Amino acid sequence: MIYDLIGLLRGDHHLSSSYKANEPLKAILEGLEVSDKDNILSIGIEQSLAMLEKGAKVTLVEYKSIPCSWMRRKAKFFKERTYDKIICHGEYNSSDIYLFASYLSDYFHNKGRLENISQNIENLQIINGNIFKQDFEGYNKFYFSNALTYMMSFPRHSRLKKIEPKIPFGSLVYVSDFGPLFWKKLESRWDIPKEEFRFKKLILDKTRTKEAIDLIKANKNKEYGWIGGIPAVFKKEEIGI
Repeated sequence: MIYDLIGLLRGDHHLSSSYKANEPLKAILEGLEVSDKDNILSIGIEQSLAMLEKGAKVTLVEYKSIPCSWMRRKAKFFKERTYDKIICHGEYNSSDIYLFASYLSDYFHNKGRLENISQNIENLQIINGNIFKQDFEGYNKFYFSNALTYMMSFPRHSRLKKIEPKIPFGSLVYVSDFGPLFWKKLESRWDIPKEEFRFKKLILDKTRTKEAIDLIKANKNKEYGWIGGIPAVFKKEEIGI
């Protein structure tokens, strides 16, 4: 009880993502350039499935136990290739608050994509915990969704700065709602900062960020009901101040 209250005050309850992605999955896949060579630490169920579809190894971290159980059940269906159970309603009874999310988005209503995920489902590891407290060693890409926004104990840029030393050199980091950090530097909320933006060694990747933003703009109000902020892709470089 006390632990749950502390977690609520810190904003840890938001480290458990929604079941359905509320942003274009293509923006994430393109921004991170996901491939079968990647080992990704991720938050978000559909986001992680989309990465699996591309052949990546994915460690999904969810703060609450219910989403973990939900995902383990889905993984079982993928192994069995019982796709009707993957995309349908009705896995939970009517008293369960997660009933509305017991199915997958239209993005996954494609047998080819479902087959690819089934072939790669052994690449998935599921952890019940705090994504920011995981060991980052061995991963080359990180997807934090909008978890930085809801960490009430730190502003989002402070949270990213705090975990920067843990991120391996050469890694890419995708965050979904980093716009407020740029607002004083932009004429428009969709612009990319003209000057270099960096922490010590974590540098804004303008090219990948623009690719993600362009895909979100193209899908705005058309896919997943996206109404959120501006994504950013960072790269951990050897050279830095």
